[in-house]
Amino acid sequence: FPTFLPDASTELLVSSSKLEQVEAEYERLKRIHAELEEKLEASEIQIKRQSAEYRTLMQQKDVEISHLKARQSGLQEEVQKLQHSAQSVSSDPAVLPVTAASTTTTAALNHGFHGSDEMDFGDVIWSQQEINRLSTEVMRLEAEVSHWRRVSQASVAPGAGNGDQGEVLKLQRIIKELREEMGREVDEHQHELAALQDAQRQKMADVIRRHRDELAEYEERIEELEEQKQTGGTSPATANALQESSMLSDLQNTIQSLQEAAEEQEERLKEVTANLEEAGRRQATLQQEKEEAQAENAELLQNYTRLQTSVTELQSRVQEQEGKARNKAQLDQEIQGLRNALAGAEKEISTLKSLQSETKMEVEHADILELNTIIGTLRKENELVEQDKVGVYSQMETSLGKLLFLYKLTQLKVVYELSSVC
Repeated sequence: FPTFLPDASTELLVSSSKLEQVEAEYERLKRIHAELEEKLEASEIQIKRQSAEYRTLMQQKDVEISHLKARQSGLQEEVQKLQHSAQSVSSDPAVLPVTAASTTTTAALNHGFHGSDEMDFGDVIWSQQEINRLSTEVMRLEAEVSHWRRVSQASVAPGAGNGDQGEVLKLQRIIKELREEMGREVDEHQHELAALQDAQRQKMADVIRRHRDELAEYEERIEELEEQKQTGGTSPATANALQESSMLSDLQNTIQSLQEAAEEQEERLKEVTANLEEAGRRQATLQQEKEEAQAENAELLQNYTRLQTSVTELQSRVQEQEGKARNKAQLDQEIQGLRNALAGAEKEISTLKSLQSETKMEVEHADILELNTIIGTLRKENELVEQDKVGVYSQMETSLGKLLFLYKLTQLKVVYELSSVC
């Protein structure tokens, strides 16, 4: 038993150090959990802001395309009127027919624009391409108007009446007004296209810069985790490192997609849609990781509380056993004192027996009887003390067995909790 108490104190010190390590690990997990929550909130805010900007731009482009379609329809009607007027003035068959490609283009434009509910950066680029195509269509109509004007001028005879001449002049004025209007529209759309291209380049640069900053941050985090892995061995942060590596790979893929989108603008619609879906899945993954981290933190807190309770109970039991050991030492001293007193009494009895004489037999016999009574009483007290000592020894052995069992059980719990945390 004297050699057991130092071992118990040493084990208590080791358990306390391990508990401190568990507390440090718990605080580190709390910090990582807070960082993940902040990143999740920032990602949600960024996605919502970009979606709102893209939807606003798409609504503007929708209005502009609607205006262009209306103007294109008006130009087609004017061309048809010019063709009809030219045919009424001259019966010359060598005229160019009006193509129906613009109508097809308009229908295709309407269908292509409303075919997707997702309005994002790729839709803005697609709208710019449609604006360019409509501008080309306007220029084609302008060329067709010029052709019909030449046909009308060539079809007028020198001796035509004043009515035909007035109709030709009216057509010329209409053609001139249409040319000026189309020139203004082309200039306006070119300015709008340049502004949209500048905004597109600016937004692309901002998105690439943000993703590069996030990439650099995750690379620094991975380097720190690799250094911790090399210096401190395997830790629960390895799972977070792998998780952040996968997130880093996702960000690299996103940056690569954005760079490819700058070169291939026609395919950006599907890629950005896929990125938005991936961001949604990433958000769900982060939410799940948040819940798992909360559950793990709660479990660690419960384990920590149980370990503190076990250590407190163990310390109280050790203090109790130390008190019993001190009581045992006091009992040993009392028993030794009684044994010394008994030996002195027996020695005194022997001396008295050797000194008795025949003349003092009765007196000495009474003294001897009294001494024998005292000796009997001392022996009975000695037997009672021995019985108490045996009972105390038995109780101490039982308590020590229970204490040793509880200590081993607590040690196994601590080792199990530390292994589960690691």
